[in-house]
Amino acid sequence: MCIRDRYREDYKAFCGTAGPRLDLILKYIEVQILLLHPIAPHLTEYIYREHFVPASQKVHNKLWPKFILQHRLQDVSIQDIDYGKIRAYDYFKKVQRNVILAFEKQKAGGKKGKQTEQQPISTCYLFYSPEYPDWQTAILEKLSKCEFNENFDCITDWKAQIKEETQQQDVMKKQLQFGAFAISEAKTVGKEAFDVKLPFDEAKVLEYHQDIIKRDINIENIQ
Repeated sequence: MCIRDRYREDYKAFCGTAGPRLDLILKYIEVQILLLHPIAPHLTEYIYREHFVPASQKVHNKLWPKFILQHRLQDVSIQDIDYGKIRAYDYFKKVQRNVILAFEKQKAGGKKGKQTEQQPISTCYLFYSPEYPDWQTAILEKLSKCEFNENFDCITDWKAQIKEETQQQDVMKKQLQFGAFAISEAKTVGKEAFDVKLPFDEAKVLEYHQDIIKRDINIENIQ
């Protein structure tokens, strides 16, 4: 399954029994034809007048500009973006990927080259922690006090601090990896990535998307 088809199937699953939202599909089409208009003006003008406007008037009870050149997108500010939902979706996609990899490894018999007869898998158990372990909390609190430039590159040498404070090499490696991951998240969502509490409920996210995981690995139960 290609990436496009996977996202399409994911969207259908997210919609549940309610089905796809026509208003969101029309918004997607609206943005695309406006972006393409400078490149393909005649085609996008035709799509706008003959297809987009008639379909949109059935959904939104308002008048639309007659010509695409008169049309303007609604202004969206950064305050309108719900980064909590973005982080919840990214979290689920990582869980989804890890579950698929673990399932494929289990079907293959564990170690590479060692084929064993496997019993059919009917239940998938997902474990999560309601809070970060102490060592991860300490890293997040340290990073929240660091200075960053406009590109959100860390100016403070947090790695040197960890190397100075930590004696065990295995612990230090985990701390550096987690710190680097948190900074990469911060480039997208800002310093909220360093909050010690997630902006979403992990249990609810997993429960809401369980049908997608069932579909991906073809099992009946998730707990």
